[in-house]
Amino acid sequence: MADIEAKLSQVTLEATVYTSEKTGSDETGTGTKEKPYKTALKGLKTLDLEKPFACYVDAKQEDAAEKFELISKTKLKDLKKYIETEARKESKQSAREVSMI
Repeated sequence: MADIEAKLSQVTLEATVYTSEKTGSDETGTGTKEKPYKTALKGLKTLDLEKPFACYVDAKQEDAAEKFELISKTKLKDLKKYIETEARKESKQSAREVSMI
């Protein structure tokens, strides 16, 4: 256990993004605690997913001491897959447009 904690203490997050379905905005949000994005998808699209990051969403319990909690692994995996699929579609579309020229 101490070995895991030692390794975790060496990890440096490149970025942290906050999202809130309740108070956030994808148009005017900045991804900070004070001005979160509305959707986790928007927040993740602003990050380099190859580097270590943290994505926080609304806490499930209204009376929780912290307003935000880390996004679930399942939700994060689903959103990453969606972003990768969209990137592949855009790449294919760009290739088609170039070949038509």
